[in-house]
Amino acid sequence: ARTARAIEQRHQYYVSTGDDVDEEALAGSAIAQQARQPSIRDPKLWIVKCKPGMERQIITCLMQKFLTKGLNIYSVVTLDHMKGYIYVEADKEAPVKEAIDYIDGIFSSRIILVKLNEMVSVMTVPKKKKKKKKKKKNDT
Repeated sequence: ARTARAIEQRHQYYVSTGDDVDEEALAGSAIAQQARQPSIRDPKLWIVKCKPGMERQIITCLMQKFLTKGLNIYSVVTLDHMKGYIYVEADKEAPVKEAIDYIDGIFSSRIILVKLNEMVSVMTVPKKKKKKKKKKKNDT
């Protein structure tokens, strides 16, 4: 309700002043950011512990299993900065368990639901730090 009022007030301001709406300014607003957040109705994100170094191989196996058996999952992701874990997107835990069943390198007892408010930060890739080059003094 508070969000709806804020939108109405912003709209009323632009209507009363005759100014054009600055779409770029609105895109960065809290309301726009909130609209991109996952909701309760969206599929859940499950983190699954696996053997480090086998993440991509496991994802390939899961994709093959999806194509042959038609699993009830939406996606499978591994992140380079998260060794030993894969993420599975599904509505419930049961399809995740079915998907990882009989796949080597997965610790099936370690399935954890990612909290709704943490889903976006999980998929945000950290920026690489730029290495500073040391300046060499010219000997003359």
